[in-house]
Amino acid sequence: MTATILVIDDSEDDRHLYRRALKDVDCHLVMASSAKEGLICMADPMPDAILLDYNLPDMDGLSLVRVLAECSGTHPPVIMLTGEGSEQVAVEVMKSGADDYLVKDTAGQYLRLLPGVIKRAMTAHAQREQNRRLQQETARLLHRNRILMQNSADGIHVVDSQGNLIEANDTFCRMLGYTQAEVAGLNVADWDAQFPPDELRACLAGYIGKNGVFETVHRRKDGALIDVEVSASGVEMEGQNVIIASSRDITARKLAEVTLKLSKTIIETTYDGFWLFDTDGYLLDVNQAYADMVGYTCQELTGMHISRLSVLSNTPELVRARIGNAMSHGLNHFETQHRHKDGHVVDFEASAAYVPEANCLFSFIRDITERKQNEAMLKQHKLVLDTSIDGFWVVDMRGDLLEANQAYAKMSGYTVEELVNMHISQLEAIELTVEEVLAHIAKIRARGYGRFETRHRRKDGHEIDIEVSATSMEETQRLYVFCRDITERKRAEKTLREADRHKDEFLAMLAHELRNPLAPIRNVAHILGRLGSAEPKIKWAQKIIEEQVSHLTRMVDDLLDVSRIARSKIALRKETIEFSVLAEQIIESARMLAENKGHHLAVRMPDQAVQLEGDPVRLSQLLLNLLDNAAKYTPDGGRIEFAARLDGTEIEISVRDNGMGIAAELLPQVFDLFQQGERTLDRAQGGLGIGLTLVQQLAGMHGGRVDAHSAGPGQGSTFTVRLPARAMTVQPSMHEVGSRSRSVPGMRVLVVEDDHAVADSTAVLLEMEGYQARVAESGQAALEQVPEFRPQVVLLDIGLKGMDGFETAQRLRQLPEGRDLLLVAVTGYADSAIREQALASGCDHFLVKPVKFNVLSDLLDKLAAPD
Repeated sequence: MTATILVIDDSEDDRHLYRRALKDVDCHLVMASSAKEGLICMADPMPDAILLDYNLPDMDGLSLVRVLAECSGTHPPVIMLTGEGSEQVAVEVMKSGADDYLVKDTAGQYLRLLPGVIKRAMTAHAQREQNRRLQQETARLLHRNRILMQNSADGIHVVDSQGNLIEANDTFCRMLGYTQAEVAGLNVADWDAQFPPDELRACLAGYIGKNGVFETVHRRKDGALIDVEVSASGVEMEGQNVIIASSRDITARKLAEVTLKLSKTIIETTYDGFWLFDTDGYLLDVNQAYADMVGYTCQELTGMHISRLSVLSNTPELVRARIGNAMSHGLNHFETQHRHKDGHVVDFEASAAYVPEANCLFSFIRDITERKQNEAMLKQHKLVLDTSIDGFWVVDMRGDLLEANQAYAKMSGYTVEELVNMHISQLEAIELTVEEVLAHIAKIRARGYGRFETRHRRKDGHEIDIEVSATSMEETQRLYVFCRDITERKRAEKTLREADRHKDEFLAMLAHELRNPLAPIRNVAHILGRLGSAEPKIKWAQKIIEEQVSHLTRMVDDLLDVSRIARSKIALRKETIEFSVLAEQIIESARMLAENKGHHLAVRMPDQAVQLEGDPVRLSQLLLNLLDNAAKYTPDGGRIEFAARLDGTEIEISVRDNGMGIAAELLPQVFDLFQQGERTLDRAQGGLGIGLTLVQQLAGMHGGRVDAHSAGPGQGSTFTVRLPARAMTVQPSMHEVGSRSRSVPGMRVLVVEDDHAVADSTAVLLEMEGYQARVAESGQAALEQVPEFRPQVVLLDIGLKGMDGFETAQRLRQLPEGRDLLLVAVTGYADSAIREQALASGCDHFLVKPVKFNVLSDLLDKLAAPD
């Protein structure tokens, strides 16, 4: 590049010499003969160098150099030319601001040096200018940086390689809670709470000549910790290694990051579905919960338009309208329906909101299909409850009514509104305290349910009986109660109980009234037998009378037993029984029945000895009824088979006949009360139709069962009883058969009976057997006769007129002569309550009319026998 050199010299010759000296230099020479002309030439363009003569006509060279410095501040390099080469001149020239000088020697040596001097001066000047500009730029940058540093939102600070603070801006001071004066002398270890000092120094040393960004924790002056992000650079400044660092408080950002992470975790783990979608309705993101709800994968759903999923907003236009509404009104709550991938519809509850900063929307979605189904079901249930004839109410665990249906309102006489918030104790007719109500609720809650009867008081004061069924639900802490008005039923039950009581009283009275005439009839029949008449017709008559008395007695017993069993008023007196002994007694009684009709009775007993636990009286009654039934329904000359065998843990007893049989349609009802086969006018079979009912009930009471089988009318029938039993481990006991001990002649027996036929026939029979007998027609008469007659045995009727048998027994025991009496109650009342009362009144034994004389004789023999 051609340099412009301004020559200011008033000597034309010297100017010529300069041209010759610089002819080989790439430069352009501008000539001026005075200082003034030189200044003008410097205006435009500025020369690259100035050759200045020391002596000028209008101003010396030194003055011109000073003017140049004052005018522009900077000027091209000046090379002073002077004829005098003293040291003093050289010093003055250089002080004035000239860059170099040459002495005009006569030999012209300076002209040869001139190109090199100009070049050197220009080079030095260029370097100075560059340094000047750099200094200016540096100063400018330092000024700018200081302004930035002081106004930065980040905390800027400078530390040395040991961490000592050199400088810090106000932001950094505020960040740590210090003033500028307080931070002076701090070390980075004073505010960094994450790294120990040794580790901090190693970290600082590693940043020399490097830069980096990291996160740490700063401790404020007040002890509070803040998260910061630090950007650090290690540089050399003024010969010293320093780290310039910028700290940014990221506590809020870290909290936001934690919150964001928590939100994302919640979104990913919640059971609710989550959408993120743009304002056009395209899904940007979904969580797994929503993907599972609609059967797609998250990848399939991302980018899908909402209209493909929505049942209600199934077009882009409808979706945009819904989005516009959400953008205008903020958070929206609504219900919608989406279509599952497999096509079925899912009910959803959704909330959607617009986020202006991101220009998108988000939505949380909950599957309410089951809830909607439950709501529909509840609506149906409510409709059912509202139309139910049964009352329904809901009560909390404190006993407060929360809900009631119209049926209960009508039942109680209150309105539904009046019932709500009433306490249940206000409705109970039975006086209950709140504590008692709560205890009852707690009991139902513990069991989970409760069923009971109670009484409620209507609004008008009337009381009603209700049957209550309550269920407790822990989830809702409620009792759900159904109730039914059973006032009429309770009234009917009371009427039935009264009728049943009257029936029982009637049956008891009937039995008593039937047994009373049977007693003298049986006694007379026995007397006829004892007279020893050889007349066959008398023997025949005596036998017929005894058979019919026994038959009528069994019918009366069966009739009463059915009533007792139905009311669970029979208690079994169980004992260990040898079946062979029991069967022997039963078969002996049955043979007489069979012989009367010419039946052939076949018996098959078990191969081994068998024991069973039971009431021998009731088991005898059971089996005799089966044999009696077979005899009644088998024509004369027929065959009856009694067979028993041990089958595992049961004994199987069957009674088979070849009689009338049972029709198929009658077989299922054969054990029903009063059920009989087809009746004819002659009633050849007889009976009341209660025997088989007793058989079934007595078998069940012994833990057994009975079955009936028949091939049909005319094919006979088989009844099979199965009872718990076991094989005997020892040989059955052998019953000795010998002469029965007879009564002691002259034993005194007092018969207390107000029925003359019974009293007289009993007394006659006793006297024929060798006893001394007397009759007392009342309790009072008995009390009078005992001290004088001193009987050993008293046969006491319970149903005496006036003083009854119970009182008579008690008063007899109070007599000195009555303490050791054998007191035997004899009555037509056969129920257990009468028996227990008789024994409690002082009686030793209890016999039911008509008493078989052999039973009475055995009892008296025991008294006569020695201990």
